[in-house]
Amino acid sequence: YGSVKENMVYPNPVVDVVNVEIEDCSLSLFSNEGKLIKRAEEPQMNISELPLGTYLLEISKEGKSIVKKIIKH
Repeated sequence: YGSVKENMVYPNPVVDVVNVEIEDCSLSLFSNEGKLIKRAEEPQMNISELPLGTYLLEISKEGKSIVKKIIKH
């Protein structure tokens, strides 16, 4: 993805919609236990229905992926 910016996932903590500054990516949201919760084929995901807590957001593009910790506030 070029250089990975610390603030590429915003806002964090998130209230309802989390955004990612990477074009043409897919997102997978996991619980802290590693259970897949939901997926999105766009650079944003609405998590308003989820309970408060910490989640792992996997950002995938062109066979590469990175994981960022997000906090649902």
